[in-house]
Amino acid sequence: MSTQKTTKLTQDALKNLSKRRVQIHAGEYPSEILHTFGASGLYGAFKQKGALGLKDALKSVQEISKVCGNTGFCVWAQQSLLWYILNSCNATSAQQELFKALSSGEILGGTGLSNPFKALAGLESIRLIAKRTKGGILLNGTLAFVSNLAFGHYFAVIARLDSSEDCAGKDSVNKDSVSKDSAGADSKSALTPDSCIMAIVRCDEDLKLKNIAPFCAYEGSGTYACVFKDYFVSSEWILSDPASAILPKISAGFVALQCGMGLGMSESALEGLEKKCFFPKETLQARLDSLKEQIYALTEVIYSKNALKSVLKLKLKLIALLQELVNANVIQSGASGYFQGAKASKLSNESAFFSIISPSYGHIQKLLESSSNASSKLAL
Repeated sequence: MSTQKTTKLTQDALKNLSKRRVQIHAGEYPSEILHTFGASGLYGAFKQKGALGLKDALKSVQEISKVCGNTGFCVWAQQSLLWYILNSCNATSAQQELFKALSSGEILGGTGLSNPFKALAGLESIRLIAKRTKGGILLNGTLAFVSNLAFGHYFAVIARLDSSEDCAGKDSVNKDSVSKDSAGADSKSALTPDSCIMAIVRCDEDLKLKNIAPFCAYEGSGTYACVFKDYFVSSEWILSDPASAILPKISAGFVALQCGMGLGMSESALEGLEKKCFFPKETLQARLDSLKEQIYALTEVIYSKNALKSVLKLKLKLIALLQELVNANVIQSGASGYFQGAKASKLSNESAFFSIISPSYGHIQKLLESSSNASSKLAL
């Protein structure tokens, strides 16, 4: 497909998205639009450029989030799954076929790493346990929130390896990676990346998707609780065993892609401010442009030693600026922006989520404080 045709396809999908914002906010999952974005090439940056496609992938999240935060969140989930597969420590033909299908939008997927990232920081307990078995692993547990899901979709998980059994004679991706950690599943302090495994799972008959209590926004994000009961994952779908091999490669990029949401919603809020408004629009624009360029520049050195710390600091700044812009937009909009379904009120609810999505504001603060100790290595 020519560049001209793909651009038109993207623009047509964006127009359709703009018309469906109210319905999406009310709970309509924009499946057709997300597939169309893929057909237009929106998810193709990593396939075309490898890791150098990170900036373009981030910009795709930004572009969609500017129109609809809910849908931008879904695009972030899609791009994040592609990022994981790109950095797989166990590249297989099955993973590569999925990578192609995700890149074209034929298949959609998400990221199920909120709980493990919090657990590794000691903020909550790990929810998935993996037992080695012949040809792969068995997963048990429940993930409270995983987004961009429907039957046939894929997503990534990180589970704690159960080392209570003798694993001799059982298959593993890396035979020397059997966890040395034998503490119970509810222990927060003992959890380390070396005691975990990362894999890809498919939403099929063996995985139960449960509806969750309604949110004040992102109702159209395809978010479910995922219940695993002896769910089998074959070795070809294991991304990293142990997880410690892949986490340093994906963590900074994971947060950078997420910043696309904050940038897009910030641009949307800024557009809502008229020239003659109560707020210094030019100053706010300059601050946003500066953050944008810093984040873009970081994508080009995403594997560098200090990339994670840098992108976490940038997300903190973006959280603060986004809230300032959104509050200004709500005030500028007046009563018209306070009606249910109004763009300003929708944006206000969606932007708040950027502060709490993993890594949240508090999570980042804890990570940065712990890294101030010279002997402490920063990791999500």
